[in-house]
Amino acid sequence: MVNSAGIRPYRTTITINTGESKKLPIISLVQENQIDVQSILGVINDDVLRDDEDVNGQDIRSTVIMSNDLYLNKAGFKLSPFRFRVRGYEPLFEQTYVNGVVANDQYRRVFNYASIGALNDLTRNGDAVNYNNGGSYTFGAIGGAENINMRASSYAKGGKVTGSYTNRNYYARTMFSYSTGLMDNGWAFTGAIGGRYSDEGFIDGTSYQNISYALSIEKQWAKGAHSLSLVTYGSPVVRGQQGASFQEAYDLTGNNLYNPNWGYQDGKVRNSRMVTAYDPTAVLSHIWKIDEKTSLTSGALVHYGRYAGSALNWYNAMDPRPDYYRYLPSYFSMDASKTDTTTFDYYQNLWRSKDPNVTQINWAEMYRQNMDPENRRKYNGAALYMVEKRHSDLLEGTISSTFNKLYDNNMRLTAGVEARRSRSYQYKTVADLLGADYVLDRDKFAERDFPGNNDTKQNDLLYPDRKAYVDDIFGYDFNMDINAVNAWVMNSYQTHTLDFFYGAKFTYTDFQRQGNMMNGRFPDTSYGKGAKYSFTDFVFKGGATYKFNGRHFLTANISYGTEAPIPDRAYVMPRVTEQVVKGLSSSKIFATDINYVFSMPRLSGRVSLFQTNFYNQLERMAFYHDSQRTFVYHNLTGVDKVHHGIEAAATYRLNDN
Repeated sequence: MVNSAGIRPYRTTITINTGESKKLPIISLVQENQIDVQSILGVINDDVLRDDEDVNGQDIRSTVIMSNDLYLNKAGFKLSPFRFRVRGYEPLFEQTYVNGVVANDQYRRVFNYASIGALNDLTRNGDAVNYNNGGSYTFGAIGGAENINMRASSYAKGGKVTGSYTNRNYYARTMFSYSTGLMDNGWAFTGAIGGRYSDEGFIDGTSYQNISYALSIEKQWAKGAHSLSLVTYGSPVVRGQQGASFQEAYDLTGNNLYNPNWGYQDGKVRNSRMVTAYDPTAVLSHIWKIDEKTSLTSGALVHYGRYAGSALNWYNAMDPRPDYYRYLPSYFSMDASKTDTTTFDYYQNLWRSKDPNVTQINWAEMYRQNMDPENRRKYNGAALYMVEKRHSDLLEGTISSTFNKLYDNNMRLTAGVEARRSRSYQYKTVADLLGADYVLDRDKFAERDFPGNNDTKQNDLLYPDRKAYVDDIFGYDFNMDINAVNAWVMNSYQTHTLDFFYGAKFTYTDFQRQGNMMNGRFPDTSYGKGAKYSFTDFVFKGGATYKFNGRHFLTANISYGTEAPIPDRAYVMPRVTEQVVKGLSSSKIFATDINYVFSMPRLSGRVSLFQTNFYNQLERMAFYHDSQRTFVYHNLTGVDKVHHGIEAAATYRLNDN
């Protein structure tokens, strides 16, 4: 693959393996039909435009590498750099388990793959459930499920050292892992440490520093009938982000990889959008092999994810972003009858000169304006420019138990129960005052839209006109409590020519917002505990496989169910009010597919036809409304979508080599 700049990304890896080794990760496109559109207008900070820009966002998922499905392994993996999604599904429709315990968070319902970054050698083991099938550890989901097996006994005895050089987000990566294997006394220990580094990545202004660790301990007794495993892992990272811009900026700079997020400060590169993330996790699991055909797997998972992304903010000052549309030459030629050719040529020459004070963030100018005596007198030392840090933290605990029983007549019963409790902390803090004394905790847009109203412009009426200093919370601060319990059962039966399964799952979910600030725009609905919203949902599904012979199979799957709203999308403007979208209710999902699978000595593959209907979905986006001169939360309710298509993959072995 060659990128738009004509440069081919590459990776070179050297591996030294002192023992045996074992396996691992992906993502599509779709057509949408949206109905019953409801638009909610509200003044907000520009940070919502990038709310979901990077939190837990990754393209390659372990389903791809763990799965033995040719299509997922080949087509999906090759297209993942283009953000190809399996059947067009969002990542929240795939479930990820660690040692049999679900690890998707409840706030956004995705798995944080960054938490296992640079731990590849310990996350290669496991098994996947493709699409909407059922498995020995899960009821399954329409996007599939995978279980990452990190039990110490599953690793072969030995050590492994890996060193990699690449020209992507980081240029150096190293990993070291060692396992004792299962010893005679029933104990097994496995550990790993890894790291990735780049002072400047493939994109200008980016950087990457990361250290990862994992430790797995397991004890088996009663001749293997009982196994108790404890694994803990984490991957703290600090990295600089790239940002999207306008085609005009790419053309003027002659750089298709132009990044507007950085600039020079005292001769050194400084990125305004830095991410710090750390999601330490511990998983305790127990396997009880009751007899040769019966087992009970129980586990608990606890993690405290901390994510923060920095960004510029300004008050009573010009927009500091270098590619703000009013600073681009085209802005001065938008009206042909009033074209200001002198100004147009001036700005065009400035951009083409590639002066970093023009094309990149001018840190020195922001410091100068904050420290200017006239500005300090006028604004009493308050910051005109500052760097803020937006936090999205999550404390979460999960317990679950899964029962498996194989009967003599080739029938298998699988059942499970699960309970989860989560608290999400959403707030922002002052990261750098850029030479100013403090930042005034006001809503700059409300102040403009409601001049003279001192209450409306307050971010927190409990502390009006509060001065916030470095590390102080300001702007918004709220928690989200989420609870869920579910129970499921699945029955499968196997004959010489026909296999089939059917199952049901029932789930109870509730969530509640608690505001820690009394916002001036919503004084009655922003502070304290809001209403609790609860939902009872179900899923029914089944599938069958007809075996023409040992090499040709025809399979079909169908499911229908409801799903509680995603808490992150249920609220109109969660940062400032507990108001939810109108008609908040569970969505409905109907999914079906039919597949022909063939496996001959030289030719094998799969051809599938699928359709998935989504009903009553929620979506939220944010954008700057030019005519209203404000930012808008745009909420869509009653969104119906249809995902349908054909998947086909085949492999042909030319010869025995």
